[in-house]
Amino acid sequence: MEKIIKEHQQSIQQYANETGVRSDIHPDDLIFRFLIENPVFSSIDLAVKYYFYDGAKSAEKLKDLLFSQLGLKQVEGTSLLEFASGYGCVTRHLVGELNPIDVVPCDIHDAACSFIESKLDTKAILSATDPDDLEIENDSFDAVFALSFFSHMPDRTWSRWLKALFEKVKKGGYLIFTTQGMASRAHLGNPEIPDDGIWFTASSEQKDLDVSDYGNTIVTTQYVERAVRNTLGEEILHTFEAGWWEHQDVYVVRRVSA
Repeated sequence: MEKIIKEHQQSIQQYANETGVRSDIHPDDLIFRFLIENPVFSSIDLAVKYYFYDGAKSAEKLKDLLFSQLGLKQVEGTSLLEFASGYGCVTRHLVGELNPIDVVPCDIHDAACSFIESKLDTKAILSATDPDDLEIENDSFDAVFALSFFSHMPDRTWSRWLKALFEKVKKGGYLIFTTQGMASRAHLGNPEIPDDGIWFTASSEQKDLDVSDYGNTIVTTQYVERAVRNTLGEEILHTFEAGWWEHQDVYVVRRVSA
């Protein structure tokens, strides 16, 4: 991967400049690897362009949701936990797009956290395999954002992670997350979804993680509604089916009670 990054440094720098972010890419960046190995792109240059422009698009989408639709203030003192940030594909755009709010990335990979801190000049927090082990010093955020994280969790930890992340939201704040829903079935072979509303397969592009902990998951809106109601004691504020990448569903849950 280091060789590919070096060979395509001109394209990397070009698209980083065009989107106004740092060009540094870690050799273990799993999203970058997934894209350049994806046959949907006819060239590595197009995959590199997608990496930067889609990261920018996600940051812009979250900005609109936070400030235009939910009414959060884009001022100092507002805070966002970006959970499962990876090696900064979206983070590098968020820090500028959401400025001056405090963006705090969090990821399971220690190397990812170190990379974000050293190259993107943003403090990052190490996550945990078990939701009960998640420790965040400042555990009260105006918003917690988990992009394509619940699209990989099995049923045995799905609601536990939902609870763990919601506990990091301050009263009046929001948990925002995406899932692979019905529109995502076509990307995964159109599997039949069980009656309980969750389908899971122990297979993932993240080869360094145990596939029993991190695979591929599809959930129905009914599954999510039930989990939010039973686990959090709240109701979903907004549901945007196929609202991210034209196939992942987006959910917003507001913390009403303390």
